[in-house]
Amino acid sequence: GGLSWDVQRIGYPSSSFPQCSGLHGHVAGGIDGAVYRGNPSCEGPAVFRSLDGGYSWTEHTITTEIGMQQGWHSHEVATAVDDAGNLHATWIGTDMMPWYANSRDQGDTWSEPMMVAPPIGLNGTGFPVLTAGGPGQVALGYLGDSGGDTWNGYLTVITDVFSPMPLMTTVQVNGWGD
Repeated sequence: GGLSWDVQRIGYPSSSFPQCSGLHGHVAGGIDGAVYRGNPSCEGPAVFRSLDGGYSWTEHTITTEIGMQQGWHSHEVATAVDDAGNLHATWIGTDMMPWYANSRDQGDTWSEPMMVAPPIGLNGTGFPVLTAGGPGQVALGYLGDSGGDTWNGYLTVITDVFSPMPLMTTVQVNGWGD
């Protein structure tokens, strides 16, 4: 109940893997007790997984095909776990757009990455966030530059990520110029 606490542990596999980025995403917990946090591997976007409450960690690279933007948000991989225990991740790719992938086996294998921004109108994006609900339901948030350093907030909702053609609905969450 929070009356006593274990010792503080490092949140990545420090003895087995080099750290390729110092910052990382928020921790997400699954219904099976698995704990995840996003962080780039040396090969691309990745998720670190612990099955023992953070005592040990393993690295699970999502893809080597869609790299991460190398700059002010190259460390950001957001993770979330849906109600069925499926793992979801989003990051900003080398094309400066938000990408998404999911895993149904605790990060051992990943779906083909999908770019989730609108097909036109954005020059770049940053600061991805992710939340999950029912099985295969996710919402992704990010900032997007629509030109001239005009940044707006965007929300993309995917109602069935496991469908062969998932429906993505994207809205700008602020008024133009606000």
